[in-house]
Amino acid sequence: MKERILGQLYGIWTSDKDSEPYLKRIRTDINKPEEEIREAAGKALNYIIHDYTSFRVETIDSFFQSVLRNLTREL
Repeated sequence: MKERILGQLYGIWTSDKDSEPYLKRIRTDINKPEEEIREAAGKALNYIIHDYTSFRVETIDSFFQSVLRNLTREL
């Protein structure tokens, strides 16, 4: 999943045709110019690569499980 995220960020940043559907969806959702989105994708990719050990991807289920585990510890 991490590879897919990084690949799409790179694709948006470099104008890869395979990433066009993602770019169009983002443009629709946030109503920003294409160039601004491409620049933001490049910045996000750079931040992730420079702190890759902190880059964590998980499913919604595992996220909620960790939240519940932490909540029970605090109670």
